[in-house]
Amino acid sequence: MTGESAGGELPAATAKITMKDYSYVTSGLKAGKNTVELNNVGKEIHHVIAFPYAPGADFGAVKKVFSQEGEPKGPPPVDFQNVTGTAALEGGTKQVTELQLKRGKYTLVCFISDRKGGPPHVAKGMIAEAVVE
Repeated sequence: MTGESAGGELPAATAKITMKDYSYVTSGLKAGKNTVELNNVGKEIHHVIAFPYAPGADFGAVKKVFSQEGEPKGPPPVDFQNVTGTAALEGGTKQVTELQLKRGKYTLVCFISDRKGGPPHVAKGMIAEAVVE
């Protein structure tokens, strides 16, 4: 005897984050509680770690910190106290999750490495800026 897959529809989402090998595309992110459809269209496992910018920071400063080795100098360009994120998601799958976000700019980062090893995906360019209205 074999079982049947439950299947079914995902709950409705008000925002989307599409994860590729090795980038993000976002839409609909708003301040407050977001119901987000995560769609991993890549082959590798990915997640989203969302770092809000520190006051006065820009994407260039944030990107520099996440690409350098060793201890950064000066105050961090991101707010580590208000980081949020998602679970890891297999390639070719979707899920709906909730993210609590504040108005402003965020950097989205994936720290997972390929299954075969190598550097984390952020080192392969999986870092993006998202604006939360």
